[in-house]
Amino acid sequence: MLILACDFKVVCDTMLQGLSRQLRSCDIDAIILNKSKPHEHAASVAVSENRVTFNIRFALRFPFLSSACWKLSEHLIRIKTSEQLAYVIEHFIVKVATWDVFSRCQLCNSGQ
Repeated sequence: MLILACDFKVVCDTMLQGLSRQLRSCDIDAIILNKSKPHEHAASVAVSENRVTFNIRFALRFPFLSSACWKLSEHLIRIKTSEQLAYVIEHFIVKVATWDVFSRCQLCNSGQ
């Protein structure tokens, strides 16, 4: 099922800041967890805001999140963020149009 970039929403931990910024550059709403927030916060955000989270720990601790959690394999964690971006877009079948590119702030995630 095709997903428009502006309709795809994710929440990432601080270790995936590079990927999050790459996602934002394609108009994908990507929340980056604050270091002071517990990882469980991502689980609650994923559920309450209908987001995908990239962390398997939530799927193990919160079985109701299994459909919202997606684990980046060890191989994917070690590759360039641009390659991670390509993999995520392909895996979730996200359509990124020309006008989506750089339409969202990479720092604050604002689409305005």
